[in-house]
Amino acid sequence: SSGSAPENTINGPFGISFKNPFEGIGTAFAEPSDPNDKLRENLKGELLECCGIAESAEKRLQVEIVIEKLAQLSPTPEAATSPLLQKEWNLIWTTEKEINFFLEKGWANEISQTLEGSELRNMIPFVKGGSLGVSGTIKPDTTNPLRTQFKFDTAKLDLAKWGSFNLPPVGEGWFDTVFLDETLRVDQNSRNDILICEPMVNQ
Repeated sequence: SSGSAPENTINGPFGISFKNPFEGIGTAFAEPSDPNDKLRENLKGELLECCGIAESAEKRLQVEIVIEKLAQLSPTPEAATSPLLQKEWNLIWTTEKEINFFLEKGWANEISQTLEGSELRNMIPFVKGGSLGVSGTIKPDTTNPLRTQFKFDTAKLDLAKWGSFNLPPVGEGWFDTVFLDETLRVDQNSRNDILICEPMVNQ
């Protein structure tokens, strides 16, 4: 009686067995998977959960612990010059007191930041009409691939029917984009503040 052919062989005509010439081709051309992908996605989810919990003295510490782990897995080591940075971003959470003032008072519920070429635009639309817009310039730092230098040069307060007012420029500094991919951006800046953003939905 004839024995069965080994697993990696094909039964040819007349019962002759030969080695499968196509074996391994599928795996040879398959995209290699990044072993950090799952961990990265889990940490992103954990960070967003931290952002959603009630404000407390411990909250910032929790956020910072997750950011430290996430920064080690950033797929964009030269974030300051990456095209991924250049878009309109929606702020999810920040420690910046001036921004949180508008949110806590209920005057605004959405804040956006647009990075386009060498331009930076922050926009706080007010719930009852009007807005506060601040704009300036940005440039990548020459020594730190994560760092972007910024300088604000105009600020405009729009009070809808009460008119609009130009305000003095509000300063300069830098931000380090410690994590950046297609769906999340995490910055730490020169004022020791944290900004966590996601792309605007319409992009």
